[in-house]
Amino acid sequence: MMRTSGFAVRGCRVAWTRGLAKPMTRGVLAMIGQPARDFSQGPLDKDAWLSRKGAWDDKDLGTLMNANNAWRERMKTANPNFFEYNKIGHDPKILWIGCSDARVPANEIIGEPAGSVFVHRNIANQVVSTDFNAMSVIQYAVQYLKVKHVIVCGHYDCGGVKAALTNLDHGAPLENWVRHIRDTCRLHQKELGAIEVL
Repeated sequence: MMRTSGFAVRGCRVAWTRGLAKPMTRGVLAMIGQPARDFSQGPLDKDAWLSRKGAWDDKDLGTLMNANNAWRERMKTANPNFFEYNKIGHDPKILWIGCSDARVPANEIIGEPAGSVFVHRNIANQVVSTDFNAMSVIQYAVQYLKVKHVIVCGHYDCGGVKAALTNLDHGAPLENWVRHIRDTCRLHQKELGAIEVL
């Protein structure tokens, strides 16, 4: 049995990753309903990115349902047995604990198909022993799904980590959540300072 960050893990390997997620790819933009953008032209400037148009702008549930129907048809065309196969159930071998950041789609950035990764997300991809949601996900994944790997994955430019490292009260409950990161930084400043920046 391996003990890490306040939870026990039996029969699986735990991987702590730093910076695994790469900048957004065409697939991510296509996935969220935007036309694929050629990133070889360089990144969008911040104003252009924040003012981009998307199906979510009109806040119409029908638009989202239409997008879901279009996705379903694309999936059936690409793999006619996709939904039949997924009706059987899922048998993921990986539990991915990642950030809520929308730029980090867990299965896509590791090249895995839908259904192969069991995912838990929260702000700044934290595993906190008092978080019953995370503890329940871990227990279910390890005990019932029998995952073989638990990955806790961070990413570059994490807003949750940035918030934790600023001297600003973000108000409850967000402030309570990022406090765990602040405490880790304070208690392990020497070790964290020794990490080589990529």
